[in-house]
This record gives sequence, structure tokens and C-alpha cells, in this order.
Amino acid sequence: MPIKTPFTLKNFNATIDGDNQAGLLLEISVPEITIKTGIHKVGGTVVVVPMGIDSPPKLTFTTAEYGKLQKHIGKFDDVRIMGYGSLNDNSQTTKKVEMTAEGIISYKPSKWSAGQGTKDVYEMNCNYVQYSGNGGSLTYDGKGNSLIVDGEDLIETIRGKIKT
Repeated sequence: MPIKTPFTLKNFNATIDGDNQAGLLLEISVPEITIKTGIHKVGGTVVVVPMGIDSPPKLTFTTAEYGKLQKHIGKFDDVRIMGYGSLNDNSQTTKKVEMTAEGIISYKPSKWSAGQGTKDVYEMNCNYVQYSGNGGSLTYDGKGNSLIVDGEDLIETIRGKIKT
């Protein structure tokens, strides 16, 4: 019986505000999106009610070249990062994955060591995040106050439940 291996990200590339980062962007930590909940007692029964997005998602990324992206730090307009690649499971299965994020970038100082390559670490407070791949999709729009997962707007669903 063959052992099923997890998917591996291959052919990874990214652009930042349209500048190709091939070979320079070492990693992107995909932002975590959490839904805030409240606990209410209704007639002796405890009910957990979704309240919306807990806080704006944060994306972290690391570059292999010192100082190249510092021109984007603190821009008042959103910076757009697009990452894309393919997921492979060591068989003939390949699935396309894409991520787009927009927000304000800040610089996180990193370690410098003599004789070692430099790396810069940046953090982005995201106003917009979109993932697609491996059969699913997610779109978070902080300005439009929506969270769409596989075609369903969860924030609108929450609003509908609160109104009733």
C-alpha cells in the first residue's frame, strides 16, 4: 500500500506592487483569519454567537535581499503582494494555488551575522486577502467588511442572524 505524502509547494513566485521577486522572496506566512465570538445565555442555554472578524489579518514575509523593499514601508496606499505556485503530491497530481494580499507594510528588524546572507522580515496589516487553491477559496475584504469562504459571505450570514 503506497503512503500518501502531503502536498509540497513548488514553482513558488511572488510580486510586490508589480515587481517580480523570483528567488528573492524566501517565504510568506499566510495570514490567520479568526472570527470573534460572544457567549450569551438564553433561557438557561449557553449560545456562542459569531461577532465578526477578531482583528485585521497579519501577513509576514522574508526576503533574501537587504533593503530592496524598504521603499514600501509606511506607504499610505496599500501595497499588493501576489504569491502563486503549485501543490504537488509526488504523483501526477498538481494543483494551482494563489494568494493576494493588500495592506500597509512595516519592517521587522532581523539578525545580521558576519559571513551570512542577509534577510529582511516584513509584516503587513492586511485590508484584503484572497486565497484560492486545492479546491477552496477565501476572500477577506476589511474595507468592504466581508469574509467569503467558498462563495458564502460569512459576515453577511452573521449580520442576518443578529437581525433576526
